[in-house]
Amino acid sequence: MTLTGNFSKIPLGLRNGKRKKAHSILDLSSLNGDSKYIDQYTIMVGSRSVKQTMTSQMPKKISAAGVTATTIGHTRNNLGLEHLKVVFSHEHSIYPFWKALLITCLRFFTARCMLGALDEFRDSSGKLLCWTSTIVKGDTLRGMWFYQSQEAKNAKLYLWHFSLWISICRVAKMEGVKWCDTGPSVGQGTKEMKVKFGFLAEEGWRDLCNYDGDFRDDVPKISELDEVENVNNKKLK
Repeated sequence: MTLTGNFSKIPLGLRNGKRKKAHSILDLSSLNGDSKYIDQYTIMVGSRSVKQTMTSQMPKKISAAGVTATTIGHTRNNLGLEHLKVVFSHEHSIYPFWKALLITCLRFFTARCMLGALDEFRDSSGKLLCWTSTIVKGDTLRGMWFYQSQEAKNAKLYLWHFSLWISICRVAKMEGVKWCDTGPSVGQGTKEMKVKFGFLAEEGWRDLCNYDGDFRDDVPKISELDEVENVNNKKLK
């Protein structure tokens, strides 16, 4: 395993002896290959509210705001100043300036040292609103980083839900991958939101998710996910 791969195991929570925080996970192995993955997911979750959010509210909001999601490449090679600014904006919405700055530097440096596929979410003018990083190892896809600007958060653009949509489609597309891991939750509100969308917090996530396999370098690009491209191209129901 490469040095970058070994380092990546630490923030993933896979290093031996590291305290295990509960991760919010969902088994998506029941999704079949007819491509209507989000419809299958909402039926599985069985929530009318989740279906409304994922198939109506989120796509319409994304379309109205002119947001487009794109896979740029490896996270470690493509993070720059505008990504740093988004991280700071995200953290400053939670913490005072100096604490937000310190956390931003630590998290940005960590992301720069990790494996992962980088997705960008930009508005119609090309402004970066959000970026996410995805890692697949063994039979599990982990949404490793999610950062959105305060501007995007205030506009309620449903970018977390859009990133979740992308993750679900990726799991369904990747042979041998069954789990979607959205990681630990910072606050109770975030944990409850994940539960609403079917992702239960599990203390024993390492026993359920098989992270013992190799890191995967074949994470599908957004342009390869038809359902996501329909949102990008504003082909809505």
